Amino acid sequence: MRVNLTSAFVIVQEAKEALAASGRGSVILFASIYGMVGPDLRLYAGTSMGNPAGYGVSKGGLLQLMRYLATVLAPRVRVNAISPGGVWRQQPEAFHERYTSRTPLSRMAIEEDLKGAVAYLASDLSSYVTGHNLVVDGGWTAW
Repeated sequence: MRVNLTSAFVIVQEAKEALAASGRGSVILFASIYGMVGPDLRLYAGTSMGNPAGYGVSKGGLLQLMRYLATVLAPRVRVNAISPGGVWRQQPEAFHERYTSRTPLSRMAIEEDLKGAVAYLASDLSSYVTGHNLVVDGGWTAW
């Protein structure tokens, strides 16, 4: 909770005046698909991996924090979130196979997949976007 949620709140509180003064303040919080949906624990079977309740709870809280900040910091600062799906980091093969078979684009994300979402939300291309959760998950949450 401290790393995923409290730190985001503290950082935004510390930066909000500078963001507002910039004339183009934009905050992008990193949430997760697990802040939107429950975990499929079958993915983790037979691996040393898990999905603790605190992770999803903190990411769901981060999405609510985004909505809150988007309303109280407006109109001078925009606040949005990106919710990535699973990112490839050499996870066990069993997990990887299960995850990709459940994803419409048939693969896990790589960091490169998130750059376009960040560039969009940070730029004037999204100047009328605030309080939005941009899901970058290869279609995971579409099913």
